[in-house]
Amino acid sequence: MKKLAILLMAASLLLGATACGAKEQQGTTGNTPASSNTQTQGAGDTQSASLPSAEELFDKMAKTGAELKSFAMETQMKQNIVVSQGGEQQEQNIELSMKSDMVREPVQMFQEMQIKTDQGDQNVSQYITTEGIYAQTNGTWVKLPDEMKDQMLASMESSMKPEAQFEQYKKIATDTKVAEEGNEYVLTAELSGDSLMKMGKELLNQAGSNEQAAAMMEAMTIKSMTVVSAVNKETYQPTRTDVKAVLEMEQDGAKVVMDMDMKNIFSKHNAVEEIKVPEEALKAASSQ
Repeated sequence: MKKLAILLMAASLLLGATACGAKEQQGTTGNTPASSNTQTQGAGDTQSASLPSAEELFDKMAKTGAELKSFAMETQMKQNIVVSQGGEQQEQNIELSMKSDMVREPVQMFQEMQIKTDQGDQNVSQYITTEGIYAQTNGTWVKLPDEMKDQMLASMESSMKPEAQFEQYKKIATDTKVAEEGNEYVLTAELSGDSLMKMGKELLNQAGSNEQAAAMMEAMTIKSMTVVSAVNKETYQPTRTDVKAVLEMEQDGAKVVMDMDMKNIFSKHNAVEEIKVPEEALKAASSQ
């Protein structure tokens, strides 16, 4: 049961990342708080003279995303996992806080994560560059195998190209509502069913996901997903993306149900400097 829960958690992270991954690739400056004045346009509403359609916004966001060089992101995620098998039931709650700096060319990433579970807390820092993947867990640095680096860099490079991802998002434009809140356009899509699974699989394929990720998607049922994205009205730069989803997976007589809530805030667009692995990590890894 534990293995199945871990697989579903990994799948939710992949799906959550791809659901907001295209929106992470836009913009060049900071955020502006939204006011309480809201104007909304749904799929069947008459087009407001001042309110663009979802497809128009996707086009403009893709154009901005193509110019992205770097960005930073803060993520807060909560997961409730219930595993049922043979009349028994186990529940686990997980909270993830993560700060990420990313550079597009060459692909570089630095992440700081704090993971809270019912069993305890874990702090992880990691650098992902062409030099390798260096991870620090609770104070100890290790270098991960180079084959993992090559796979990770290829996946990151693919996911940092938003143009193809936005082509997929256009397919749900009719299911996406556009609202105007202060200095932001807010896009909200409530998704479910086969169309959501198909889009999720296509997005994962574009992100360079491996066979294991594809197998997880095949075994997983997405009961529902809501994606809310806010962008600056003038620059089409992202301010935030929220993803809520209910996922299910069954394997070997066990059933896992996961309720996920992921919130992302974006900043430092085109302002992240070169990411270098610190000497401390290099020395620690070389002595292993």
